[in-house]
Amino acid sequence: HRLLETGAATEEDLKAIDKQAKKEIDEALALAKAIPEPNGSELWDHIYVKGAEVPYLRGRVPEEVHYYSNVE
Repeated sequence: HRLLETGAATEEDLKAIDKQAKKEIDEALALAKAIPEPNGSELWDHIYVKGAEVPYLRGRVPEEVHYYSNVE
């Protein structure tokens, strides 16, 4: 590690940073797992700014088209 070579950080510093990063990841993962998955009808909500919505969006293939139900 260049940080060790230049003296910018010690092995203990890097271990503490790694430990903190793992803790934050574990907390975020636990939160994500605790939140229920949205149902499929909400998948396309909040993609566009109100008033800029498109009436439909083509999917992976031309035959796959999603029509927005909340477009006014």
